[in-house]
Amino acid sequence: MAATPSGHGYWLTASDGGIFSFGDATYRGSTSKSDLQHPIAGMARTTNGRGYWFVETDGVTVHAFGNARVG
Repeated sequence: MAATPSGHGYWLTASDGGIFSFGDATYRGSTSKSDLQHPIAGMARTTNGRGYWFVETDGVTVHAFGNARVG
């Protein structure tokens, strides 16, 4: 789960990579089960809230959405 910069919304991710947006959180994309090698362990948002990352339970595999970058 990650809060929006305003504090008026949040994103909640499921272990299968599904994402749920509440309040002023904007949907930026999600993974499908076929894209995953491991379940999703957590997420983090970008500073401006226009993107987010998911990390799988292996601690290495990251999925980026919106203005998030993987590098």
